[in-house]
Amino acid sequence: MANTIKLTKNRKSSFYLIVALVGLTVGLFLFTSKITLWDDTPILQTEFNDKLQGLNNSSVVLKEWQYNPDKKLMEITIKAASVDGTPVNNLTFYAKEKQNPQKKIPVEVVTQYEDAYVLHIKNIQPDYQVVGVVIAENVDKSNLSVNQLTFSDTDNANVQEENDQSELSSVTIYGDYRKVKVDPNLKTLTKKEYEIRGIKEDISVNEKEKRKIDTTLPEQKEYIEQLNEEIKTIEKDKKYQTNEEQIESNATIKNKQEEIENVNLNIQKLKERSKEYGEKIEKLNLKLNDVQKNG
Repeated sequence: MANTIKLTKNRKSSFYLIVALVGLTVGLFLFTSKITLWDDTPILQTEFNDKLQGLNNSSVVLKEWQYNPDKKLMEITIKAASVDGTPVNNLTFYAKEKQNPQKKIPVEVVTQYEDAYVLHIKNIQPDYQVVGVVIAENVDKSNLSVNQLTFSDTDNANVQEENDQSELSSVTIYGDYRKVKVDPNLKTLTKKEYEIRGIKEDISVNEKEKRKIDTTLPEQKEYIEQLNEEIKTIEKDKKYQTNEEQIESNATIKNKQEEIENVNLNIQKLKERSKEYGEKIEKLNLKLNDVQKNG
């Protein structure tokens, strides 16, 4: 009898354990469903480092888009310059989520330095899908139209909403959860820290572009060597060619010589660009050093 009671208790314990494990598994699945379930909806994400037109007097470049799910904090870094390349400081912002496009979400300008804006959007829930930020020039936020921000799946995330002259000039940038960087350590920094981070990013971008050019230069030189070898081969073959064949060979040689001239011109341009990037990197490092010392 005692053994029967003990066996029954063991079965009940096993049953409760199984139920608890199943419940935990289901809960975990539902909690992470945005990640684990396949999402085949079109990605609505503005390209990074692309210049976006749409404002009357300015252009905007999206640099970073990050999210801290624990703090429900979203951070966006953009660069904005006027048509003549000077920084602008007359932009206003507001945001909306795809799930609730009628609700405006405040956007805080955490800091602004030179041509960079660091924006924060708070209370963004971890199950968000797409967040859009409307950027407008020198207007009161209350004048921004609710209809200026749409979340159509057929929208191109880089399409700017250009309005009639009588309407507000604005551009919309989009952040899709599949492209936004998740950073659990994301927090508000000081203006100096943001500026240092921005300068380091600029250094990294310029170094990357310089490396691309420096990698291309040897390939261009190898191409010239190849063309010269081909010319030598054709010159040797002319000894055994008829007059008509030699005329054709001479035309081919001339074309290859012109190609060599074009490649040499391109090499010169690439060297100049590489030098410019090098000078820019040097100045940025000088600026970084000054900001770290005195900022």
